[in-house]
Amino acid sequence: MASEKDQAKSKSITVNVKFRGQQKGQELPQVRAYVFDRTGRFLDSKLVEGKPLAFAVEAGPNYQFRVGPDFLKDQEVAPADLAARLDKAKAITQDYIPAIHGAVLPILVDHLIWPCWIFPTCINVHGTIRKLLNPGSARPAYATICQGTV
Repeated sequence: MASEKDQAKSKSITVNVKFRGQQKGQELPQVRAYVFDRTGRFLDSKLVEGKPLAFAVEAGPNYQFRVGPDFLKDQEVAPADLAARLDKAKAITQDYIPAIHGAVLPILVDHLIWPCWIFPTCINVHGTIRKLLNPGSARPAYATICQGTV
């Protein structure tokens, strides 16, 4: 059992994650809330399942919360590049400052961001952009404008 001194040094922060712009029948991606200390060290995470999340942290310091794709899944240990992965996935980042936020931290995830978390992989598309030189002709002729990878 934790002593009173240990309990005085720790506190609980409740994180409320809300998704804005969800259309009827639209599926939400599997999302996780992550907490980092001010040096960027990963501390804890929880799956977002539509209810408030409680994180037990040390009282006093500032923290950074990130909401993004579930990069941990069933892993026991967080990957070393977790913060970089979250940055690349455009995870929502919210600083927690005790004097401002108190015990509750609301995080709003807009509908323009979270659909990208459903398919967090990059797909390369190679192609050529061409211009039709003789519109209406029976024998179309094209000129290559550029080639590229998207």
